[in-house]
Amino acid sequence: MAQIRLGTSVEDADAIIGTPPDLTKESRGVIVNSTMLLDETNPKSAGYGPPQDYLLRTWKGEEVSVTVVFDLDGKSVCHWSWWNNPPPQSPYGPYRVFDRVGLF
Repeated sequence: MAQIRLGTSVEDADAIIGTPPDLTKESRGVIVNSTMLLDETNPKSAGYGPPQDYLLRTWKGEEVSVTVVFDLDGKSVCHWSWWNNPPPQSPYGPYRVFDRVGLF
C-alpha cells in the first residue's frame, strides 16, 4: 500500500496490487486526511466540508486488507489498511510485565 500515493489512478493501483479488488463500493462522505474518510451520516463530517461521492476499492489478503478511496476523476484521495487477525501479543511487553508484577 505504501506504493499507492495520493493521486494514483485506479489502473495504477490495480497494477501495483496485482489483482482486481475483492470489493468495490460507492460511498458519500468527507475526506479528513490521507487515512480517514467520514461517512456523510457521521455528525463530525460537517466540520470537514461538504460530502462528495467516492469509490472505495478493497483488497483482502490473508494477513492484511487494504482500502483505497478514489474521487470521481479516478485518483486516489485516501487509503488505509488493517490486520485481519491481530498480531500475537508478546508476554514480555512492558504492559504485560507490569501487569504481572501488580503495577497495573
